[in-house]
Amino acid sequence: TNRAGSTTGSRLILNDLSPYVNYTVGCTSISTGSGSRSIISSCNSTMNTIRMPESAPSGPPLNFDTIRTNTSVTLSWDPPEEKDRNGIIIGYDVKYKPTDDSAE
Repeated sequence: TNRAGSTTGSRLILNDLSPYVNYTVGCTSISTGSGSRSIISSCNSTMNTIRMPESAPSGPPLNFDTIRTNTSVTLSWDPPEEKDRNGIIIGYDVKYKPTDDSAE
């Protein structure tokens, strides 16, 4: 459980949350008891679960490989690590271009 902090207002912004992660959020009330002792409510607010929106993957595809024939090249790879996907991978953008280098 992460504690976001305390506020005397009725709003708190949670920053730097990870994309495509579920978070459960809620709050409790705090009042000042006798002296400097705080009294925390024994009742939590309703807990809400939210999922942050997806974003672009933060890591590359893994195990990229090429197999060459006389007239074609077959490319293969694995998806990025789970922690780097930041959502559901729906496809890959593959690019190629001729080069002046004649090395194999």
